[in-house]
Amino acid sequence: MCLKVYSYKTNLTRHVRFECGKNAAFHCLHCNYSCKQKGNLKRHMSRRHSKRYRRSYYKDDNPFNCEKCSHRFKYKHHLTAHLKECGFDPPLKCYFCGYKTHRKYNLKTHLLTKHSNMYQ
Repeated sequence: MCLKVYSYKTNLTRHVRFECGKNAAFHCLHCNYSCKQKGNLKRHMSRRHSKRYRRSYYKDDNPFNCEKCSHRFKYKHHLTAHLKECGFDPPLKCYFCGYKTHRKYNLKTHLLTKHSNMYQ
């Protein structure tokens, strides 16, 4: 056992189950990054190698393709939800900059992270 401390039991359980004492199982094909969870590798690929990532790396994991914008999805219901928005101008807009979105949660997160000094 290691000496990691977590505020929530679920985080500790996840750590023990997937990380503690285990070697990195996922390795980036484009640099020396490695990690223990697939989600962390996906996030790394998105942030560090986004063009390569979107075009090829997880192509087989995302078999559902939007014919309008070529965005790929792992699940058909995600594609179905996307098709309701794809090609339409997002209705929600930031008052402080040009950011637009289809979802209230995304706008709230944007306001809190990008304009926290103006948004209360």
